[in-house]
Amino acid sequence: KQAFAGKPKPGDHLAIRVGAPDGAEVPNGALPRSWRLSGPVKEAYNDAFCFVYGTVGDEAADKDLLDQARRAAREWQQFADGLPEVKPDTAVTDEDLRARNVVLFGDERTNSLVTRMRDKLPFRMENGTVRIGERTYYYKEDGLGFMICYPNPLAVNRLAVV
Repeated sequence: KQAFAGKPKPGDHLAIRVGAPDGAEVPNGALPRSWRLSGPVKEAYNDAFCFVYGTVGDEAADKDLLDQARRAAREWQQFADGLPEVKPDTAVTDEDLRARNVVLFGDERTNSLVTRMRDKLPFRMENGTVRIGERTYYYKEDGLGFMICYPNPLAVNRLAVV
């Protein structure tokens, strides 16, 4: 569907909106990606956000996720001269989810928020793999990681970075 034709005049701004129009129904229970909630990952940092580390793994996994979240917070402080809040998944409230985007450290086995989101995400994270549709990717090999930005299934109008 064409929304614009011709050449913009000097000083005009053109915004391209990606995804379903606000309020549109999306098939199969998927969450709508709108121009406000479309990613990429850096979009989650353009509004209030906090880092949330998982606490439901074993002791070593929990410590590693806390270390990752703290390191990311220090890097953000060096970049943006502000220190984001770092919280355990068990301390995140519904108000936190409504007020901020969340950057989640951990997967379905180690972060309770990722577990709560599982059935509404378009991917599955299992045993060091990510399954998107029919394809499986291995992300735990050779120090690789996986990041995706998606509308937060636990909070309308917010983003979750997993």
